[in-house]
Amino acid sequence: MEARFEKNVLRQAICKAKAAADILSSMADYGTYNFDTPVIELPEGYDISDFRTTESREWDGFTLERIDSEAWQGFYWINGICNGMQMRRTKQAEAVAQSLTEQGYNAHVYYQMD
Repeated sequence: MEARFEKNVLRQAICKAKAAADILSSMADYGTYNFDTPVIELPEGYDISDFRTTESREWDGFTLERIDSEAWQGFYWINGICNGMQMRRTKQAEAVAQSLTEQGYNAHVYYQMD
């Protein structure tokens, strides 16, 4: 397995991306309500059990959840990072995806309006 997918390396990368989103946490939140969420592609069969726990949410500030969609096969939601419901959520999701992309991961934003 590539070094970037080792549990601690991935955890640090997502925490770094979370810090990029946290910078925007006091931004005004306006516009359409949405569920925009950052997503990351992980290798087939990747064990995310360490990233699905209450401890992960409390200690690291995020959890991972596999997306059950053929269109997003191999991708996982990064939950808990975005604290807005409108434009702030979008901007935070984009900051996370950009940070992870710059760190060598295949990351995007799942855009969905309510």
